[in-house]
Amino acid sequence: MASSQQVTAGLVSWNQASGTGPNSSSSSRALVSCKQLSPEAISLVLQTARDIRATLSSKDTDAKDKLGKCLHHRILSVISYTSAPKSDAAHLRAFTALGGSTLYVDASSKGGKKGGMTSAKKGETLADTLSCMECYGDLAVLRHWDAKAVDEAVGRSRKGLIVGYGHGSGPGGDMSSALDLTDNLGDELFTQDSSGIIPLNGPEVRSEQMRCREYARMAIYKLMLAL
Repeated sequence: MASSQQVTAGLVSWNQASGTGPNSSSSSRALVSCKQLSPEAISLVLQTARDIRATLSSKDTDAKDKLGKCLHHRILSVISYTSAPKSDAAHLRAFTALGGSTLYVDASSKGGKKGGMTSAKKGETLADTLSCMECYGDLAVLRHWDAKAVDEAVGRSRKGLIVGYGHGSGPGGDMSSALDLTDNLGDELFTQDSSGIIPLNGPEVRSEQMRCREYARMAIYKLMLAL
């Protein structure tokens, strides 16, 4: 388990790195880019993910029950302007595994209707949609392709926010959006802890890799809501 000193140092570094969009200042706890997190914060996420895996793999039913209720009465909003149903489902699944509730807004274009389930066709901006959803939830996952619109939304955000860009690219075209981070840290956890145990050509590789990604998502949710 991570020590209290590690947790404190990690949260401080996370909090100092968070709260800014690519070009704006904000009082939100927005995680927009992988580059925001210090090595200490990344280490904290990985250790928290290991703690989650150890709990779920143990026979300690009390610890499992406590973990499964740790985000009880907390709400995650997933707002997706790009078509990524499997990724969105993964975030919904990981949050509910911690006892939280979820809201899902499919804002991708369907049937020629721009903005999907939002009021974009009436002139509602991304920042408007996010501000509305923040009234209902404690943390949001936002997937959008327009860095300028995201920057405006982050500038108005006042709660926890994890941002991903359409087609996996962040501002300037780099592959460093925060939603990429959740997968990357899960893959790092798999590489460090599991790749030497599970044969690389074995049938369990993909399943274990996906589980590690889920542990990383769960760790990020816990830490962001602890700020």
